[in-house]
Amino acid sequence: MKEHGFGLLEVVLTVGILGTLAALAVPFFARWGSLWQLEYEAARLASEVRYYREVTGTFQPQHREFLSVPKESTPVFGFERREYYLRRGTKISRRHMLADGIVLSASRSQLTFSSSGEANPISFCLQRGTTKRYVIVDIAGRVRVSRFPPE
Repeated sequence: MKEHGFGLLEVVLTVGILGTLAALAVPFFARWGSLWQLEYEAARLASEVRYYREVTGTFQPQHREFLSVPKESTPVFGFERREYYLRRGTKISRRHMLADGIVLSASRSQLTFSSSGEANPISFCLQRGTTKRYVIVDIAGRVRVSRFPPE
């Protein structure tokens, strides 16, 4: 007589092996997801800094985001430990809260660009645990993301 299907011992061993592999893989994927989120936040911060450079260099008082603000006020890129924002006068037009566990620090207290796009050099550090990503703005106004601190 021919048997069909799997025996109880075969099924239990297969499930045990798959469970062990899953238990080993979960911490790896959790760490990878955390790193991906830090990379995303660094890229987003770099994009916002580039946007701020454009707004500073080409700002027109009629810009739709700043209609109710007096001409004398200039755009300000503000940042705190858990967020960053673009403000003109008292109106905040763009704000981003960082993901849980990610902390923002900077080498200077203020980010400024001239109308030609040049900047006071500044570096932002995004940190989650011991992992860091740097958003670096050089004197020419170029913005880049790096795994290493600026020299």
